[in-house]
Amino acid sequence: AGHEAVQALLSSGTAFDAIFAASDLIAIGAMRALAEAGLSVPGDVALVGFDDIPAASFTNPPLTTVSQDVKAAGEALVDTLLRKIRGQAVEPYMLPTQLIVRGSSG
Repeated sequence: AGHEAVQALLSSGTAFDAIFAASDLIAIGAMRALAEAGLSVPGDVALVGFDDIPAASFTNPPLTTVSQDVKAAGEALVDTLLRKIRGQAVEPYMLPTQLIVRGSSG
């Protein structure tokens, strides 16, 4: 999806110098499309993903990403679902994240 989205963005002629992708896999696809277009990451376009999958540190350049506690996110999801099923009120809350700065963001 990231590869196709960046190809469409480049074809549109819209100027941009950074991409924040909803997942690392999308960011990796975007990185490939940028390379195919002759653009360098982060020289021409800074790139950040989300999830901190293991492959993120092995891309070239290594992908800057946002890490989240997947276990806590899963527990929160199950808790919220069970509360909804029981008809209980559900309050919104945020889970902590951490920016993992690597080479793709300059």
